[in-house]
Amino acid sequence: MKTRLHASKNLLLIVMLILSWACKGPSPTPPKAVPSTAAATAAVAFFRHEATNHHDQTTLEALCRDLGFSVATWTSEFVNDETNWFDEKGQRKLDIFIVPGGDSYRWFEKKVDGSFGIGINEKGCRNIVKFIESGGSCIGICHVGPEFFARTFIWKGLTGKMIEDGMRWEPYIHSGPGGMLRVYGVTAIFKGAVIGPQESNIPYPRVRFLPIKLNQENSIVKRAKLLGTVYLLVAGGSSQIPAPFQPIEVIGWFPNGTAAMSVLKQGNGHLYMVAPHPNITLENGRDWIRDLISGKYPRRNGLDDQQINEAVSILKREGDRDGPTPDLMLTKAILMDAAERATLPAK
Repeated sequence: MKTRLHASKNLLLIVMLILSWACKGPSPTPPKAVPSTAAATAAVAFFRHEATNHHDQTTLEALCRDLGFSVATWTSEFVNDETNWFDEKGQRKLDIFIVPGGDSYRWFEKKVDGSFGIGINEKGCRNIVKFIESGGSCIGICHVGPEFFARTFIWKGLTGKMIEDGMRWEPYIHSGPGGMLRVYGVTAIFKGAVIGPQESNIPYPRVRFLPIKLNQENSIVKRAKLLGTVYLLVAGGSSQIPAPFQPIEVIGWFPNGTAAMSVLKQGNGHLYMVAPHPNITLENGRDWIRDLISGKYPRRNGLDDQQINEAVSILKREGDRDGPTPDLMLTKAILMDAAERATLPAK
């Protein structure tokens, strides 16, 4: 108990210091959703790597196609080539770029041990930033999606050691610059901190359908026609702690009152930080959930059989209290909002 309290106090101090420093330099079938005429032709690309969450892509792709969007899969080679993003006149070819969950430290061309391999390079990172600033919409999911764009990440989910690809994790808190800033020095879009997982999901990985309090003033929530609270799948989902000088549009809050889903304007475009996986339900994600909490992955993260069995028991006991319908309605509303903002003329 003393160790946990001490760690929590240290975590709070870290966040305060970060933000202080930043100031010196936020199963019924769902009714069919219909985007605006312009957004109905939205072009969507998913970043795909062996270390991205492929089930995020599979489930989101189905929803995109249902909305009439065109869908493509981009490897790091595509991301690194500017001609895939812009035509010869500098106009965007894409409306929405989606960064799934996964193990983001493995996505980069520059590896953690200093070697180089296949992955996103510095040019690719700058292409993504330019795409957003030119009016595109980018959706980052789970902890790593927002962390990719953040100035600072704090991760506190591992109980044991994980040694892979030169990374060595020690218990209990790890922190540092977000992905693009850490690897290539590319300016972070989100100037605050992303902190994950939620205390309820420690030791990671645990899957729980947490109650997300929706912001009734938010246009996405109004579009989805949802009231009060929706229970969404959360694994490593991170809280978004904005810097005081950089406001965010909050879509919904975690039980601890921190932002779970938010939209950040950058230039003419927008970054959607979505810590839950609203696209994954018990119905469409049963096998993925099983593998995540009871397969090889939790053991690689240092969990023992007792901890794994506890995670399985918690999910079985709690389930998803409001079913898949509100989850998918909210996901479609996010996708439509991202499409419409991207297809609007730049102001």
